[in-house]
Amino acid sequence: MLRKISSLFPYVFYILRSILRSKIFFIILSGIIIILAGNLSLSYVLSLQFKDSQLVSTFLAEKHELVELSKTILLVLLIITISIIGNWPIAIGVFYSLITIIMFINTQKMASRHTPFLPEDLAMTSEAGSLSHFVNISDIIMLLASVFIILLFSVIINRFLKRKYKIKTNHFVMLGVRIFAIFIGINILMTQTSFLRNDLNGKGTFFFVEKLNTNVDFTSQAYNYETNGFIVGTITNLREKKQPKPANYSKKEVDKITQKYINIAKEQNDTKKDPKEEKVNIVYVMSESFIDPSLGKHIYDYGKKDPIPYTHKLLKKHTSGWAASSEYGGGTANVEFEALTGFSNFFLNTIPYSSLVSGNNTIPSLPRYLSQYGYSTIALHPYKTTMYKRNSVYPTLGFKKFKGEDDFKYKDTLEKSPYISDESALKQTIDELKESEKPAFIHLVTMQNHMPYEDIYENNPFSVTAKNNNTEEAHKIEGYLRGINYSDNAMKNFIASLNKLNEKTIVVFWGDHWPGIYGDVFSNYQNEHDIRRTPLLVYSNFENEKIKLGTQSLNYTQVTALSQANLKLSPFQYMLNDLRQSFPALNKDFVTMDEAEKNQLLKDYEMIEYDILSGEKFSKGKFFQ
Repeated sequence: MLRKISSLFPYVFYILRSILRSKIFFIILSGIIIILAGNLSLSYVLSLQFKDSQLVSTFLAEKHELVELSKTILLVLLIITISIIGNWPIAIGVFYSLITIIMFINTQKMASRHTPFLPEDLAMTSEAGSLSHFVNISDIIMLLASVFIILLFSVIINRFLKRKYKIKTNHFVMLGVRIFAIFIGINILMTQTSFLRNDLNGKGTFFFVEKLNTNVDFTSQAYNYETNGFIVGTITNLREKKQPKPANYSKKEVDKITQKYINIAKEQNDTKKDPKEEKVNIVYVMSESFIDPSLGKHIYDYGKKDPIPYTHKLLKKHTSGWAASSEYGGGTANVEFEALTGFSNFFLNTIPYSSLVSGNNTIPSLPRYLSQYGYSTIALHPYKTTMYKRNSVYPTLGFKKFKGEDDFKYKDTLEKSPYISDESALKQTIDELKESEKPAFIHLVTMQNHMPYEDIYENNPFSVTAKNNNTEEAHKIEGYLRGINYSDNAMKNFIASLNKLNEKTIVVFWGDHWPGIYGDVFSNYQNEHDIRRTPLLVYSNFENEKIKLGTQSLNYTQVTALSQANLKLSPFQYMLNDLRQSFPALNKDFVTMDEAEKNQLLKDYEMIEYDILSGEKFSKGKFFQ
């Protein structure tokens, strides 16, 4: 009996081998692997996002609706990738490689800015080369090694299958199947995500999505992505980026607002000076990542030596306060958008320079306002002119001249820093003031204190003790403190040069945001708004009244500068002046949407902003002149 059974083995083996090498088995095997790869990709995404197996397990076990939608999206994306490439082992490798790269970018951005990788960041892909040196080289090597291993594995699998399964197919039939799969896949993506892309507009910035049993919070993208996972978080940000249209928006309502402030301007400007006659230079100095580090000293203690003693002296002696930045760790262009236009990011959900400003020549701004009084308008940035599309945005905002790093006369750097120093940037500013035959408005955006901060300065006098035991961040902060110490010295020389200048000049100096290395201060701050405050100084090289500004957002900067010189204001600037009394710090960390919806003045301001940025521009004209 056993002999008979054993004699059947060759036949059974032959049948099994025939089945395993058959076209049908290959198709079934391919389908199983593709489905498995699609489903496992969510765990892969979450593991790279959270970097904590317990958080991944909790998300997968408790958030069923989010998990199912995310798995569906990823599986469909994988099928589309396979249909485009036409080879499923290679396509799976490419798919996982893309996930690895995207999640690497997300990790880097979260570490430096406490903000996830958003769809709108793709508008900066042309600047990837400029941004790459901000990332640690060892991390880039690890990324490239991971992608290489994934692709190599997919190539090996592909070669193995080709040797095992020599299946011939009709090229035109397969091409049709692939095109059909792409069409169906895109249709599924559109229908499955429609409620997240289209139904979110007009619902405010925080609300409950019943279908997914979750909250969406656009005031904190970090919370949004942490709560909903990277896939759904990304989809929620694919909605239309235009500012929501106010309910009662019309020419009649806009005219009512503008006429009110046109009348106020006529009345109050009688006591103010004409910029054509007064001729006061106005200089904006937006200092990269410049803060008062004493606000974070309870976590990162640097001892008794003050890194910015001269700045502290100026703040005590002159008009000063705090700038309520709308950003943390990055987003410099969003901050300068507020300072230059007088409009607020409070109502927006996008990077204005990328989506709203470029090409919109009707946007009012301080350089455009001062140009009508014969001012020279000059933008200075000691870095790439393409960063944040500044080379196209600045002319749109009314600047007649823009100088980037290649145009600077002074290009000195500090020790191992890759950036032009603040000393050089401020020297360039002095030269521009001297060379201008007209009164000048200069907008300087510095770069010296941009990340990275580690191992830049030797013989650093600052030693930091991390009370949270985060020695890695403490080491970075030591380098950062030395950087702003250099900035403090540069400021001293700048002020000395200003005082020798035989022209009335007002300088508005502020830090654009906190550096991303202070993330731990978020959960341990003494004052909940400290993390959003940077020093704000208004310096005049002539006798002027000292004013305590308190904490104010950057959309009021132009009013602060013009008022300090007692110059005439536009009706729009009088509106800003009124608004500042009620909402001095107008950003989402200081003001809730509920407060905004109940205040008529803020609703009027929102309507004007919508009218200019996204609406019919009914207010264009006298209101901004």
